[in-house]
Amino acid sequence: MRTLLLYLLFLQILILSAAQPLISQSSLPEPTLALTIPHDAVFGFYPIVTGSFGISSHLSMSFYGIFWTNPSFANALPTGTDWFLETGAGLSFNPTKNLLLNPSVGLTHGKLLSGGTEGVIAEGLVPNLAAFYNKGKLETELYVAYYKAMRKRGPVTTDYLLAWLYVGAVLHERFSAGIHYEEFGITRLTNKPAQNLYRSLGGYLKITLPDGYSFRFSAGKNFTKNSGYPAEFYRLGLFLPVLK
Repeated sequence: MRTLLLYLLFLQILILSAAQPLISQSSLPEPTLALTIPHDAVFGFYPIVTGSFGISSHLSMSFYGIFWTNPSFANALPTGTDWFLETGAGLSFNPTKNLLLNPSVGLTHGKLLSGGTEGVIAEGLVPNLAAFYNKGKLETELYVAYYKAMRKRGPVTTDYLLAWLYVGAVLHERFSAGIHYEEFGITRLTNKPAQNLYRSLGGYLKITLPDGYSFRFSAGKNFTKNSGYPAEFYRLGLFLPVLK
């Protein structure tokens, strides 16, 4: 309950900021809504919804939701219940012309972090940061998320860290390619040491179409041994703007 109250307080601060009549609506950033459809060798299929709306000339309120569908995160058999869900909100702004920062705070709902036999609301807190820097032919993307268990519903609770980095070059109006690094690990596990689950390094190819649509495939080697995860990592991601 404390986690939920803190999250609601965070949302209230954002809403109050948005309510301030600082500038005319015509000067605000355009609202956005997009669907990202990723599939990878570790997490499987997990659609992501992201959106934002302007609250000042250089600041937007952002929100997101992740529909995690990996059956190991839920009670897949025999009931098919308690699927892992992540929701969050934050702020999006450009500190410089070519840099976009989007810090957010999310909540997880389910049983993955809290360790119980059934899913609960606001079981975990997820501070996270997405950053994009694009200048000339250079394109980069950084994402870091810390999954912190906040409600104990079983003997074992778990915290995770997920991070990735894309650094590439625009080769053509429609094509770009570069390096993809990603890691995922347990930072805290009740009565057990922290553990790296995978650390992958490889490359990616991205196709960009008009109106912001994109298709990105990345693949690489997992350098973490004996973690139970595949030795080779691959991901396909589709980015589909709904508002254009």
